[in-house]
Amino acid sequence: MAYFNLPFSVRIAGDVPVDGDRYLTPDLSGRDGLIGSGREFDGLQVFVEDIKKLYILLDKTIPLWQEVGSGSGGSTSSPTSLDKDLTPLVTSVDGDSTGIILSANPIGYIEVMINGIQVVLGDGVKTKGCYFSNDGGTTAIAFANIVATDTLYWNGSIAGYELDASDRVDLNYNIVNTVSNNAKPTGYDKDLTPLVTIADGDTTGITITNTPVGYVQVMVRGAQQVLGDGVKTKGCYFSNDGGTTARLFVDIVAGDTLYWNGSISGYELNSSDKFDLNYYSLN
Repeated sequence: MAYFNLPFSVRIAGDVPVDGDRYLTPDLSGRDGLIGSGREFDGLQVFVEDIKKLYILLDKTIPLWQEVGSGSGGSTSSPTSLDKDLTPLVTSVDGDSTGIILSANPIGYIEVMINGIQVVLGDGVKTKGCYFSNDGGTTAIAFANIVATDTLYWNGSIAGYELDASDRVDLNYNIVNTVSNNAKPTGYDKDLTPLVTIADGDTTGITITNTPVGYVQVMVRGAQQVLGDGVKTKGCYFSNDGGTTARLFVDIVAGDTLYWNGSISGYELNSSDKFDLNYYSLN
C-alpha cells in the first residue's frame, strides 16, 4: 500500500476520514462530487487516491480546481478585457444603481476605475464609494461572494461626486485563465517615457516586451486609459503596421507598438509623461 505524506493541518474532504478530520476521495469523480454536497468551500484541499494528487478548490462557483505543486509558480487567472469603457446610469442619491452588471466570475479583487481613477469598493459594506449587490442594493456583497450578474451601486456622498453619462467605468479583475496556469504579472514595461505626440495616430514609441495573457492595462499620468480593442476610436491602441490597423486584445503580441489619440484621451504626450503597461505574461 502506498502512503502519501500530507502537510500538517491540511484539510481533506471525502467519505473516508483519515487522521482525525482528514478525508480522501478515491478518484476525480469523487472529488467533483463534493460540489453541491455542502462540504465544499474555497480553499478546500482534496487528495485523490487513484492518481496520488492533491487539489485545492480555488472557486466553488465555477468550480475551479488547481493541482497543488503544478506549474511553476504562475497563476490560474489572468486579467480580463470584459467590463471596460462602460457608461453608467445617472446617480443622484446614495445607493443608486450604476446599471453596470459584472460579466464574469472574478478571481480575487475587483478594481473599480471611474475615468481612470480608482474608487474604493465595499467588502460586504455600504460605507464605501461603491459596492456590489444582488438584491437591488439592499445588501452589499463581500468580495469573496461577488459573481457574474451582480450589479454595482454608487454612494455619491462618499465617493465625492455623482455619476452621469459622460463618466467612464472600468472594472479590472481576473478570471479563470484558459490559456495557461503559468501566467504571471510582468515587471516589464514600467516607467516608460513616450515620444511627443501632436496628432491622432501618432506613435508613443512604446513597444510591449512580452505577449500578454489577458488584458493590458495602460496607465499614464496616474490614470487608466481606454485601450482600443481592434478599433482606433479610443484613447490608445496597439498596432503592428505603423498604426494603420488597431490590434484586437487577443492578438496583441510582443513587439507591437502603442499609438495615441490625443483628441480622444484629452491631451497630447510629452517627454515628462510616464507609462506603465500592466499585464500578465508567460515570460
